Amino acid sequence: MKNDHSELESKLKKMPVRRIREQHKNEMHQNLMDQVILHENLTMKQRIKRRFFLSLASLLVVCLLLFILYVSMNGGLKFFMEPGYQDVIQHYDRVENLEDFESFLEDMGKSKASSINVISFGIEGQEYMNQLTYNGREIASASKVDGETNESYTCQSVMRKDEDHQTKFKLKACEKKDGQYIGEIALLSVSHIKERGFSKAKVMEKSEKGDKAFIQVMFRDPPSFLSQDGEGVFTILAEDRSMWSSIESGKFYNIRYGLLKDGSLILKEKALAEDQAW
Repeated sequence: MKNDHSELESKLKKMPVRRIREQHKNEMHQNLMDQVILHENLTMKQRIKRRFFLSLASLLVVCLLLFILYVSMNGGLKFFMEPGYQDVIQHYDRVENLEDFESFLEDMGKSKASSINVISFGIEGQEYMNQLTYNGREIASASKVDGETNESYTCQSVMRKDEDHQTKFKLKACEKKDGQYIGEIALLSVSHIKERGFSKAKVMEKSEKGDKAFIQVMFRDPPSFLSQDGEGVFTILAEDRSMWSSIESGKFYNIRYGLLKDGSLILKEKALAEDQAW
């Protein structure tokens, strides 16, 4: 071993200095090239990673924008909790999709998040919408007129009141965002009318019983669903007292009326007939 070391030293002493420098220079150049290649490889990997994450981020941004667009077109985030209920529409003489409203009330009874729209129309055709969103504790109500937000409320429950000829639904214990207490807000009025008629009739008599007012009328050709009190004479409940007060006995009127579930009749509209004869 000692001899080998001595032999190596002897060779180095005999080697020209210039040759040693050239070999050292070549080794340094090779090391530098190796470092450059290593750096380029690392840089390339970083670029690939950066491009991948930038592409992924761009894709996520596009998906988010599409999601926001979809949500906005479907009425906001509340559509996630909607069980697919259709709009409940209050018409003059009926309620459309009432079964969906009843399902909404069932959800509330189970403290299940749910939402539904209740729509009615004004005399001049304005559309009134109550957007109801129940979160399991309380009801958020956004009131809109012709699509523009009018008021927002927070209510505690929906109250149902059964009357002789209709069932009314109201939001109960409501207040505005600023804390102002409103109380009750009317939602729906469901008529108990199962048949409807429009006829020319002669008012034979007017009467009152307690807080209710009636007219006794005679039809020339009464519809088949009517049950007769006497010979062609029928008793009709006048829902509107002011309407009842303006009716004169012995006059002919064109009247719109309905047959309630209990078999009684209710007056909805009247107009004095131009021809005061049969």
